[in-house]
Amino acid sequence: MYKIKSTTVETFKRHPNILIASYFLCTFLAMCRYLYVSQLKLLTTNSALDLAGLLVRAYFHFSPSVVLSSTTEIRSTVAQQGFILDCISSLISATAITVMAVFFLLYVCVKYDLGGSHALEYLMSKGPQPIRRMLTMRCNCPCYRTRPKLRFFVRVIILVLCMIFRMVAAILYSQANFPLLSILCGACEIFLIIPLAFDIYHYRVWWHYRPENDRLRKSYSPKHRRYLPHHLLGQHRDNMTLGNKPCEHVKCDNRALEHILIYHHSEHQPQDRWPDIKDKTDIYVGFHRTKAEFAVNIAHSDMRPSTTPPQMLGFGIYFARSIKHTGGKARHGKAGGGIICAKIRMGRVLEVDLSQIPDVRDTDRWHANYDTVYYTQNDERRDEFCIKSADQILEWVMVIEEECDHKVQNYGMDKEFNDTFCGCI
Repeated sequence: MYKIKSTTVETFKRHPNILIASYFLCTFLAMCRYLYVSQLKLLTTNSALDLAGLLVRAYFHFSPSVVLSSTTEIRSTVAQQGFILDCISSLISATAITVMAVFFLLYVCVKYDLGGSHALEYLMSKGPQPIRRMLTMRCNCPCYRTRPKLRFFVRVIILVLCMIFRMVAAILYSQANFPLLSILCGACEIFLIIPLAFDIYHYRVWWHYRPENDRLRKSYSPKHRRYLPHHLLGQHRDNMTLGNKPCEHVKCDNRALEHILIYHHSEHQPQDRWPDIKDKTDIYVGFHRTKAEFAVNIAHSDMRPSTTPPQMLGFGIYFARSIKHTGGKARHGKAGGGIICAKIRMGRVLEVDLSQIPDVRDTDRWHANYDTVYYTQNDERRDEFCIKSADQILEWVMVIEEECDHKVQNYGMDKEFNDTFCGCI
């Protein structure tokens, strides 16, 4: 059995607030994971309640006592218009009727061995997650794997339109002198707000990802754009899946850091070597690898120049031209670290080759006249450069590698699209 260290116990005795804060933090993190992993089940339950609410409103709308209370034809017409909008606003929930009926028929066919049982059993075994996505109209289009914003915007547009229709329906019910229907319709807005909140949460988990080892409760550096979950790296793109293919441009002009990391493999070099483009731009994309805990600290502060010898290009911050060629340059080794993709203002550049390395090794003398040292090697893919100050870094995107971040697996993000059964479902 795991034993708590005596120093830890003493700390908790002296500072009980730490224990309370730790308990609430663990509870909060567990709840966040539960909401993400179980979101389809919760959304399906929400859709079922919304559908039940629609059936109740339909009962009151068509009830003879309610119809007789409408004393004029105009009121009746207004109520009908409201009911039509009410039904449209419940479209997400109403799809459950058809899907549940089909699933029930499949269940009956499997139970009583009514033709094609093997195919039906396969469908029943593979169907639960896809069926829940159908019930909530939350499709798994492959293009959403790398485009969380697109999925978020599509869902928000659908839900906001439904909310507007339902609000207008409540107003029309009120104008038609059906206060009960108006109140019920307005109250059922909550069943549209809940999935909207889930979609905001889903979007933030993907696109504002926070790795497992980032427990620092302080603001990020202004240069920090975001972490990317490690399963979004370009090596996981699938050439055979429409919408999830890697970038096919041999010379890709897209300099967005997210695009570089998501749609290109680790050997991709976003730009030609510096001597070939130095007259065209002052901005260069570089890659840096460091320990995972160092990367987290950098995200909340800034990068620091290396001043401990040996430093081949002198004291400063080192970058490679691709992710692949950062491995041999990181002192801690290749595995279990953080990858930083950054845009850098090069400034005044001192270009050196192998014969000039002794002039810059283990020194900062070049800082007086230059901002960057660029080392041109015989193999251009292995070129690297060193900048003298973190002020030259404009922005970065980080990836914490799988060995140091298990949140992706714990949340099931890496398998979220694996159970897609038919097309986008």
